[in-house]
Amino acid sequence: MLRRALPLLCLAILCQSGAQAQQVQEVPDGAPASQESAIGYASPDAALKALQAKPGVNIREENDWLVIDDASEMTLWSIATPQHPVYPTAVKRSLVQENGTIDIRMHVLCGASKEGCDDVVEQFRKMNAGLAESLNRKR
Repeated sequence: MLRRALPLLCLAILCQSGAQAQQVQEVPDGAPASQESAIGYASPDAALKALQAKPGVNIREENDWLVIDDASEMTLWSIATPQHPVYPTAVKRSLVQENGTIDIRMHVLCGASKEGCDDVVEQFRKMNAGLAESLNRKR
């Protein structure tokens, strides 16, 4: 069921811009490269490099975000480009099924101001709520 839901999530993301998350972790200046974060990488740049090298991912640019679909992990990434006000920021969204419903789990590593990061989180929370409702309604 989850594998069928990922294309629906990707389609919904195409129709909306921005990124969203459940956890925010700001990247301090000069953070060590070995530091793991909520997204599983030390930085948004490290995540982007790893995802670009991973076979089978689809990458597109949309509204100053790189949107990366990793179907093998049932994960959709949004990574801010240098032109975006919240750069460097990465948002990791994964589909999970719990108690018979599909949920979207999100983590964010945000290197922007607290206000900018808070805005990104709020935008994504709203978008995820609508997406999760839509995915569960179509089941």
